[in-house]
Amino acid sequence: KIDTAMEGFATGFNLEGNTKPGFSVENENFKLTFSGVFYDERKNIVSHGFECCYDWSDVMGIVLDATEDYDSMEEVEELTEEAMKKWLTTFQGWGLLYCMLPAEKHRYFILSLANASANWNEATGGPYSTEKVFDTVKNVYENSPGKEIRHLVPRLGVCFEEMVEDTFPMKVHERKKCFTIFLHAKCMLEIKFEVEKKRVITNLLDLATE
Repeated sequence: KIDTAMEGFATGFNLEGNTKPGFSVENENFKLTFSGVFYDERKNIVSHGFECCYDWSDVMGIVLDATEDYDSMEEVEELTEEAMKKWLTTFQGWGLLYCMLPAEKHRYFILSLANASANWNEATGGPYSTEKVFDTVKNVYENSPGKEIRHLVPRLGVCFEEMVEDTFPMKVHERKKCFTIFLHAKCMLEIKFEVEKKRVITNLLDLATE
């Protein structure tokens, strides 16, 4: 019954596959493309599930936001890491956080969600929604020292890596970098993207050199 009740809290997972590898978003200066997922450093049925049945739009938005007012790759890494840690503690990020953690880490939080969901009082809480239930339970934990939801967030890291050009394997690509988010919990999840710095045309001379 708990598993059934939790289906509504599996945020981000869907069968439509809206952000399969090759999906991209962009802003004025950068284009970000989802490359794929590695599960414990390999491709398997689990990594395929993350590639085809999880919507990476929010995560890609976080990375792209970190490139605004771009100063350095190190700054993008730091901003992305901090934003990811916060996002994983939200209703939108809970689906990914939940599936990454071993059962003993989130058991009490899950039981609290199931209990609050089963006993939701619309007279005091308003119309039922899974997001309201989540925020209510989260608020209880946030006011219990040592039990805050941020303690559930696993080790997380991000890094840029060089990419080589397809036609010249020994030549580093000038405008493209590989960007990886690492989540270390009951497994290691590597979420890989390609970041491309756009050619910004500011004058006729720039246009002539294209």
